[in-house]
Amino acid sequence: MSTEQGEKPQENSSEATRKDLLSALTGCTADRTCSMAFRTRRIVSTSAGLLSAQKAQRKHCTGMAIAAILALLFAMGPMIWAAVELVRTEEHFFGPIGQVSLFVFFTGGAFLAAILLAGWLRRRP
Repeated sequence: MSTEQGEKPQENSSEATRKDLLSALTGCTADRTCSMAFRTRRIVSTSAGLLSAQKAQRKHCTGMAIAAILALLFAMGPMIWAAVELVRTEEHFFGPIGQVSLFVFFTGGAFLAAILLAGWLRRRP
């Protein structure tokens, strides 16, 4: 190849660059630039909406987990109190009240663990 052929694409590209620059300066490509700006704005707006929805979903899941833990503690609180009182007075868990207290305590803990595990598995991809 000769050097003249190597220089022609550079001259053509510089001419094309000049034409693009002149058309941009004169405003001939304003429609293209405006449509690109609108398209970019729509994409950014959609992405921002998705991010805010994901953030709200995470807050909702966290709130539900905290509410479940508090509800379980409030439900199990009297049973724990009764179990401690039973052990303090009778010194054993073999009576019906002690057995029910233990059953509710362990069932409630297993139920809470199942709820938290289900929520965790649902969030995994």
